[in-house]
Amino acid sequence: MNEQSTNEQQCIVPDYFLRYYSYISPARAGRPQDFPVSVLQPHPDPALCVFCPGNEEKTPPEIGRLADAKGEWRMRWFANKYAAIVPTNPHAYGYHEIIVETPKPDKQLWDLPEQDFIALLNVCQKRVIALSQDEKIASVVVFKNHGKEAGASLVHSHSQIIASALPLSSLRQLEERSRQLDACLYCKVLQEEEGSDRIIAQNDDFIALCPKAPRFSLEAWLVAKRHEDDFLQLGQAQLASISQLLSALLLRLKTIPASYSFFLTYSTRPGQGHIHLDVLPRLHSWAGFELAAGDYMVSATPQQAAQFYANQEANNQ
Repeated sequence: MNEQSTNEQQCIVPDYFLRYYSYISPARAGRPQDFPVSVLQPHPDPALCVFCPGNEEKTPPEIGRLADAKGEWRMRWFANKYAAIVPTNPHAYGYHEIIVETPKPDKQLWDLPEQDFIALLNVCQKRVIALSQDEKIASVVVFKNHGKEAGASLVHSHSQIIASALPLSSLRQLEERSRQLDACLYCKVLQEEEGSDRIIAQNDDFIALCPKAPRFSLEAWLVAKRHEDDFLQLGQAQLASISQLLSALLLRLKTIPASYSFFLTYSTRPGQGHIHLDVLPRLHSWAGFELAAGDYMVSATPQQAAQFYANQEANNQ
C-alpha cells in the first residue's frame, strides 16, 4: 500500500449509535514499536496451576461441572476467589464467577472444537438464568480475556461472568438512543451493513461483521440476524450458529497470535436490545488520547479487518 492510498483511507467515523468517533489511520500501523505486543506466556507447572485437574481444592467450592465419558470434568465453574463484587457487600452487590473451559493446560479456547463452544454458551445460559433469579440483579456480562494485553491474569483458559445490581452504562446508553430513534439500533446496523464489504461471514442465525467505527483494530461483532433480545431464549441451533462464527474468528486471531476480549451483555429487564457478541483483539492499548477524548484510534480499516477474518486459506493452515 503506497503512502497516497494510505492517506486516502484516513478518516474519522462516528459509530452507528453516535456514542464516539473512531480515528482510522492505516499509516499508524507502520510506526516504530519499542513495546511490541507479547505472545501468550507459557502455562505454569500444572501442579502450581489452580485451574488444573488435581487442584480443585485450591478454588472456591464448585458450583457445577460437565463430565466426559470417563466421569472426569471437562468444564467446571465456581465463584471467583478475587471477586470484583460479592452478594455480601451492599455497596458492591453482585456475583463474579469463573468458568474453566478445559482441563488441558496446553489448550486455549481457540484450540477447542465447536462442540465445546456450544457447551460453554450452554453453561453461560444456565448461569445467567440462575443469577437472574436474584431480584437485585439488573445486568449480567459474560466475557473472556485472553492474553496479558486483554487483562488475563492466568494462562489456563477460562471465561468469566459478572452479575451486578447496577444496570450497565452501555445498555443505558443504547436504550436511550433506541427511544430517541424509536427503533432497534442493531436492526438498523444490519440494514446499513447489508451487502457491505465489512461483512465477514454469516449463517442462518448470525452475521459476523467489522463495525464501521471500531474501538480496536480487527474488532468484530456477531449479531443476531433476526430481532432477538433474550440470550436465554436461544435454542441449540442458534447456539451452534454463533459458536460456528465465534470459533472461526478466534482461529483467525490465533494465526497472529493476538490477545483478545469478547463479551455478551444481558439485562434482566425485557426488551433491552438485540443479541450481539463483541470480539475485541488487543493489538494496542488505549492511551492518552482515547482516555481523554472517549474516542478511539485504530490502524486497520473495517474493510481490511473483514478481509483478514474472511481469509479462509489462512484459517485452514
